[in-house]
Amino acid sequence: MVVIAVFAILLTIAFPSFDTLIKNSRLATASSEVQTALGLARAEAVTRRQTVSVCPSTDGSTCNATDWQSGLIVYTAGGTGGANQILKYLQLSGAVRVNPATITTAINFAPAGTTGNAGNLTFCDTRPAGNYGRQLQIFPTGRVEATRQAACS
Repeated sequence: MVVIAVFAILLTIAFPSFDTLIKNSRLATASSEVQTALGLARAEAVTRRQTVSVCPSTDGSTCNATDWQSGLIVYTAGGTGGANQILKYLQLSGAVRVNPATITTAINFAPAGTTGNAGNLTFCDTRPAGNYGRQLQIFPTGRVEATRQAACS
């Protein structure tokens, strides 16, 4: 009986920390996957010598207005036969919210690897307001920088 009581006490102490660990891991994974997709788009733009874009998508084949939470696609505009060629489709976890801040509909990487769509993508979850989020900052040069402790509301 004492063992069960000690186990219950330890579980009540450890569970909130474990929950925070899981939520932080989800945010880190989502931001890392998007950062990798942006790096792929930039590298493909340079390699192919053509514009490669990243846009929000729920179905993996078309762009949506601004719903970055469902997922995104990396594609080349006007590929073979004039149709868009999907290079990557990334679905994000439903537990992660993505705030595109200053990015409107798509991030376009030019053949030089630069982008005219500089801005931020902030990753948050269901926790109350605080500085626990992750943020990707996209620079005009095409470089993407990840930061921790972004403000979430």
